[in-house]
Amino acid sequence: MSLRDGLKQNAWAGVAVAGAFVSRIWLKSEDLDGIPRVLVAWLPLLPAALYLRTIFRWARALDELQRRIQLEALCCGTLGMLFIALAADLLRV
Repeated sequence: MSLRDGLKQNAWAGVAVAGAFVSRIWLKSEDLDGIPRVLVAWLPLLPAALYLRTIFRWARALDELQRRIQLEALCCGTLGMLFIALAADLLRV
């Protein structure tokens, strides 16, 4: 995969992170309440879903062995991140 293809593929991830950053800052203000607050909280979900769509499209283009290797790596990374997030939340108490 070329650098340009990698950047195009991960562009939605950058947009999702930027949206999460903006929504965190926006939610700290006291001006929002009710439905606008929910919409701002859900702001990063659309680009995150579009990022997942690009990942699944990319994985569909791989052959069987590459697809299995990438799926296992994705599952290991996801489970590891969930474990770290849970451990950090539990240790914060």
